[in-house]
Amino acid sequence: MRSTDRRIVAAGAVVTGLLWVGTGTAAAGPPADRGNLFPTVGAAYASLPAPDGDFYVHLSVFDGRGGEATAGVEVFGTYGPGEGEYFECFDGPLIGATLDGLDGATAEGSTTLVCGGPALPGDGAAHVTVDVEWEAYGPVDRSAVVIPGLPCVSLNKQRAAEVTGLVTITVALPEREPITATIEDGFGDVRTLTDICPRGRG
Repeated sequence: MRSTDRRIVAAGAVVTGLLWVGTGTAAAGPPADRGNLFPTVGAAYASLPAPDGDFYVHLSVFDGRGGEATAGVEVFGTYGPGEGEYFECFDGPLIGATLDGLDGATAEGSTTLVCGGPALPGDGAAHVTVDVEWEAYGPVDRSAVVIPGLPCVSLNKQRAAEVTGLVTITVALPEREPITATIEDGFGDVRTLTDICPRGRG
């Protein structure tokens, strides 16, 4: 399954299990003393569009449960006006990252991704170097989501963030001229997630 398909499936599962959503600092969730409270984990997301608008770089930072933070890199874009003349690049090694709760995050490193598209005669490659940081701003949005298949609730907090720094990228597609770009800013958010399950579950 391609990475884009995995995200669509995951998003659909979350929407299906939606219990309630509130925004701002006034929203409340189930009290933590009604079940097991699991360690809070963090995440950050960013979209960095190329100056010409033909493609963008997507970054996903996760810290797991007690592990070191890492960032995944993906690239989506077009190389012509025709139907099917688009490409996706993914499945590359993770790069280093840090998370600072709801205040910010960083991602730094280089990776090589596998690229493909419906009208391409074979695979290509994208070489991406990342050195960016997230600076969160504004209020904290809160939501609670039922975890599909489990009697557990995830408490989510999220803040918008400015993403600045430097991303350099070269995309080599078969039978096409290389695509190169330097990207200096984008947009995204930082998040934290805490699971609450009935005692003895989760």
